[in-house]
Amino acid sequence: MQKIVDYPAGHSMDTDWFAVDEKGNVGLFNSCGEGALPIQVERETAWEDFFLKHTIPLEKGLRQLFLNEQTLNRLIDRCTARSTERVMDGWLTDGCIVILNEGYTWEDLDMEKYFVHADDFALQLSPHKPVYLLCSTWQEEWKIEDAIKNKVVAKACPFSLYADDGSDNRITINELGFFVYNHSPNDWATEPYKRVCVAETPLNKSLLNEKDIEEIPLFAEISFEQHPYLQPTDYLSCRTFLDEEDEEEVK
Repeated sequence: MQKIVDYPAGHSMDTDWFAVDEKGNVGLFNSCGEGALPIQVERETAWEDFFLKHTIPLEKGLRQLFLNEQTLNRLIDRCTARSTERVMDGWLTDGCIVILNEGYTWEDLDMEKYFVHADDFALQLSPHKPVYLLCSTWQEEWKIEDAIKNKVVAKACPFSLYADDGSDNRITINELGFFVYNHSPNDWATEPYKRVCVAETPLNKSLLNEKDIEEIPLFAEISFEQHPYLQPTDYLSCRTFLDEEDEEEVK
């Protein structure tokens, strides 16, 4: 049995965290404030923090996450005339995937000067095709719209962290290759996370930045493909919100 530690102010642990399974595949875990967190995961972190730390930096505002061809081609197919219209209509939540027209490059998007904060960035998704995930779009929506109007961008699609947004002409994070687990906001920390998305072609840790990769929690004994439910405390040392009266460490 692994150790569970009850930390002060444990009520405010609404955190998106990532882990790797025995095959090196990456999973996203949405804690919904109550789910157990591995002790190396900081509270109140978000999915952008993972990309900023574990993808490969290229230049200011641009980072590398080269997806395999199967995943990339599926994303390209998801960028349609209809999804591009949604981008033009401002249907952007967590970001936007854009495909540039032939002959255009990242520099033609002219996004660098708009990436002024630490969490303003984009991901280059292929070494050969001009496909990018813009992860901070709330300040640059008009710039993306202009790029579409000026034929710099051929097609685009809104991006969302949440899997249930996929039916609304959005590409969701599981389509990048992540397994997705959610913890119900109505459950206590003793309840497991439930897998809500299986990655068709899993994203492997080999595609990430080798620097600090060992800091990602590792489920060394299990495969996400084979576990529709997962309780982190069964495998890792975790912190969690326990009953008010139980403030001691539990083994």
